[in-house]
Amino acid sequence: MMRAILIALALVACGGGAKPAPTAPEKPVAAPAPPAPTADASKELTGAIKKVRVEGAADSVRAAIETAMRDATGKPLDTDQLRGALATVMSTAGVADVTVKGVQLADGIELVVEVTMHPVMRKLTATETGGKTIGLGMSALPTGTVLDPKKVQALVASLRDRYVSNGYFDADATWRRVPTADGVEVVIEVKPGEVSSIASIAFAGNTIASKDLAAQISKLVVVGQPALDEKLRGATLVLEAYYWDRGYANVKIRPPQAAAGRLAVVFKIEEGPKFRMGSIRITGDLPAAEHAKYMKLFGVKQGDLFNRTAIADGRKRFVDALVATGKATAEVLPLTKVDLPKKTIGLTLEVSGAK
Repeated sequence: MMRAILIALALVACGGGAKPAPTAPEKPVAAPAPPAPTADASKELTGAIKKVRVEGAADSVRAAIETAMRDATGKPLDTDQLRGALATVMSTAGVADVTVKGVQLADGIELVVEVTMHPVMRKLTATETGGKTIGLGMSALPTGTVLDPKKVQALVASLRDRYVSNGYFDADATWRRVPTADGVEVVIEVKPGEVSSIASIAFAGNTIASKDLAAQISKLVVVGQPALDEKLRGATLVLEAYYWDRGYANVKIRPPQAAAGRLAVVFKIEEGPKFRMGSIRITGDLPAAEHAKYMKLFGVKQGDLFNRTAIADGRKRFVDALVATGKATAEVLPLTKVDLPKKTIGLTLEVSGAK
């Protein structure tokens, strides 16, 4: 008499869930008591695996499942090998769960692989708390196809990212399945939370007029608009560049941190000393007789306030002039030397490719 024996394998089904795992630590709970020891029923099966029968799988995935199980055929039952094969089956699109039973035959073993498929997703909706519909646009998943929890979770994560990028830093997004007559409806729910917004803009530690600093970043940070990290960092870079062009070569500016709710934005500034240009000289390939000509073209002189933009523009004029004389590979490398006690920055313009 043949009988089916369920082969117990430590294989976790990846059937998806209604929401992502929580990021906050959960309260510790007492460890459950270990289960009573059980006998390995697979040891009752003898002989080689003669055939594999797949039940419950959709036609679209049956061939892939049979291929995954093919290596087990013709060999004695090996639970480790079988576990690996079933892991491959579980990774097949559309498969929600899988179990395997062994049937003892007169001349060996028949494996019966019972597959549970994900249902067909008949409808997909996304709403905010309160019922407002969220437009999914091109990111919407096609309905009428087998539910893929990984793709749904990726869509949920992208929706949350969309809200965060618009200043809803506490946004939470989850999803759930609602059974229908011939499948499921997937419902995505977003709790936006409180939007971040700029209540005020101020500066601390500055000697340059605050109104002049505010004018530099007026298009990036605006009272009443969301306080976004990327815009606050961008505003910090703009302010640093403004200082570098006014002699403050060592300025340090701490960008404000975006947060939910009404935010008082304060840029904390350590201006440092104001530097002037020290000696400026030309070295490298350029003949000494031409130094004066190119120094005049460079335009930055000893005693000028340090100005990074002026140095960059002067270097470009220098290189362009060399290239115009037929020196196509000419390059000018500006090398600085800081004298902190004198508050000067010396500059060497090292020319190459100008012979």
